[in-house]
Amino acid sequence: MRLMQKLLFITTLIIISAFFIYTLSFSTGWALGEWFGDFFTEAQVFNKLIFKWSLWTIIMAALSLLFANHTGRRYYVQNYVAVIGLVFLMIRSGLLLMDNLPGLKTMYEELPEALLTLIVALNYSSVSTFVFDLGIVFAYLLFVLSGLIVAFTIIKTIVQIKANQKKKIRREAKL
Repeated sequence: MRLMQKLLFITTLIIISAFFIYTLSFSTGWALGEWFGDFFTEAQVFNKLIFKWSLWTIIMAALSLLFANHTGRRYYVQNYVAVIGLVFLMIRSGLLLMDNLPGLKTMYEELPEALLTLIVALNYSSVSTFVFDLGIVFAYLLFVLSGLIVAFTIIKTIVQIKANQKKKIRREAKL
């Protein structure tokens, strides 16, 4: 159980760290600015929004590690608060990705051919929607990890309650 606990929280921290890096580089490819019109404006607003949420998510993941959610034998109130906060932030970040990326992807695909050619020339790349697809992958990963954290926390709580009941029975038997 402790190995699974450690793997789950370390995997979560790795995925959240990768998500944070993704938010830092989200709109780097079209940093040319106003030439892109509404797409640029929408992408920048979205980029700032997901950056803020990912920053809070990584802070909460670090807080979970400080409270020893990855190694603790027992969960206390602060562990549950950290788990609830982390799961909330992960789900909210995933929902932001799912709500906004399809529309941005469509706007990107509808950019004039000349602008897409300019992006390719300046970035030494090809016209690609990979950044949008990767965001959707991150959303699904955040949802799955949130579910696993909730399931693990429930199982850990049940095991902890049963262990406490056994200790209580032993103490009462000694009296």
